[in-house]
Amino acid sequence: KQWYQRRVRGGLALSLANKSSFVMFFDWLYPKYLPLLSQALSRGANCPVLTSAILKFMAEIVQNKSQRLMFDISSPNGILLFREVSKLLCDYGERLLSLTEVT
Repeated sequence: KQWYQRRVRGGLALSLANKSSFVMFFDWLYPKYLPLLSQALSRGANCPVLTSAILKFMAEIVQNKSQRLMFDISSPNGILLFREVSKLLCDYGERLLSLTEVT
């Protein structure tokens, strides 16, 4: 693995073990930086190192480890997270289908 893959997944995503740190991270990540991951994934769809790192990072974010994804009942963050991740996956899938050469 590349060093940056280990840093993003192991250092950042896995350190979000409780609800308060996850909510603080999500408030920082959305709406400013989460769309950038989608753009990077669609532009670099033919780069397996980049796509693997982004998809693994998103998998770590959406997994409900230690019940950290418990947003307040009045918070739309759960719906926003689902919407952004599903958009990211759909855009990536469409980009993959549009590639003409399989490597």
